Amino acid sequence: MRSSTRKILQSKKRRAAAFRFCLYRIWQPERLPYNLASGVMTVSDTIAAVSTPPGEGAIALVRLSGANAIQIADKIFRGKELPSQFASHMQHLGEIFSANDQLIDQVVLSIHRAPASYTAEDLVEISCHGGTLVSAKVLEACLRAGARAARPGEFTERAFLNGKMDLTQAEAVIDLIRARTDLALRSATEQLEGRLGDQIRKIRDELIALPFGARMIEVPSPGYEQDLEAMLEAVTPKTRLIFIPNPNNPTGTLISQRAIDSFVSRVPQQVMVVFDEAYFEFLDDPPDTLQFVREGRNVIVLRTFSKIHGLAGLRIGYAVAQSDVIDVLHRTRQPFNVNSIAQAGALAALEDDAHLRETKRVIDEGRAYLQEQFAEMKVPFVPGVANFVMVNVGDGCAVFEKLLRRKIIVRSLKGYGLPEWVRISVGTMEQSRELIAALKDMMRAQ
Repeated sequence: MRSSTRKILQSKKRRAAAFRFCLYRIWQPERLPYNLASGVMTVSDTIAAVSTPPGEGAIALVRLSGANAIQIADKIFRGKELPSQFASHMQHLGEIFSANDQLIDQVVLSIHRAPASYTAEDLVEISCHGGTLVSAKVLEACLRAGARAARPGEFTERAFLNGKMDLTQAEAVIDLIRARTDLALRSATEQLEGRLGDQIRKIRDELIALPFGARMIEVPSPGYEQDLEAMLEAVTPKTRLIFIPNPNNPTGTLISQRAIDSFVSRVPQQVMVVFDEAYFEFLDDPPDTLQFVREGRNVIVLRTFSKIHGLAGLRIGYAVAQSDVIDVLHRTRQPFNVNSIAQAGALAALEDDAHLRETKRVIDEGRAYLQEQFAEMKVPFVPGVANFVMVNVGDGCAVFEKLLRRKIIVRSLKGYGLPEWVRISVGTMEQSRELIAALKDMMRAQ
């Protein structure tokens, strides 16, 4: 075998070995803890760092983040109870001891259970006295108990990787720390709140449309209702498509049959109207948009099995339109985009009328209860008709975090440009009562 051929084969073997190692890193991270000899670091490590500036001060803050953060705190903290028994976001007085059982300092310790923490992981904060040696000793105790030293910025990096903030917000953290003027502080704060990210997402949508020669036009929705007249006024000779979710998400509001009939009759024929009817089956008297397809109009009606049918994991739905439009959609979709199991499930769902009736009954009952309770509590809400209610709680992100600690999940609408609102899905009556009780407790605590 020629030496050049041998070198190529050896190179291929090295690349294959490296590729196998990469796969091992990806699929078996728990088998790769931090090791001083190999220097391997993974995102599954529990990290620790002093989070306050070096030097003397009143207090210093040592942070732990990761799957074993609370267990490590159990090893080094002594108080009335173990940190693993603490309620989340509560501070406790105690003492930190070294590996050889020597008292280091009296501290205040709090735990922040995932995902309601800065990093979306279990997070421990230890407030000790601000001497350089004291904070170093507390950090050393954390490292000896199983943590590894965090890289610079790794806590914020994990917050980004775990979806707690976008890249612009992650960059805003350092800008906030370095701010020297009121203007710089305000700019960093607004960026940290996600305002820049919201603008970038809008630009991204426009950029996606650019290769197709398209431009997005957003029409305001006064009173959280879709304004069809404003949509008509925004139509130009270049307009090709109008997208209308009905009922709307996240407001849950419905456009009436009369308004839709009037709207469609005035839309120019070259403009395609797409009705997204994901929540169609929750309606008592749904508008008939299929009539426009039967009449040969330039209309597409979208339906899904993700909502009332409960098949969201199968990612399946359907479109109803003119045959030439469907032909174009067939030619542009990915091959085998719906598997045979999903198709079988969807066909079975179409015949399961009993499930639809019972689900609709539960949703109707739960939605009426929630809206009645919000009215009594004088909490503003949008009287929607879907399987959720949009509620003004003052600070959507804060309420999301507080409810999450009670194992109740709602959707903050900050990403929709509605930071004061949350969207609450309708569950069983037991779940709805638990939610209302939690909200009332929070209101009393204010």
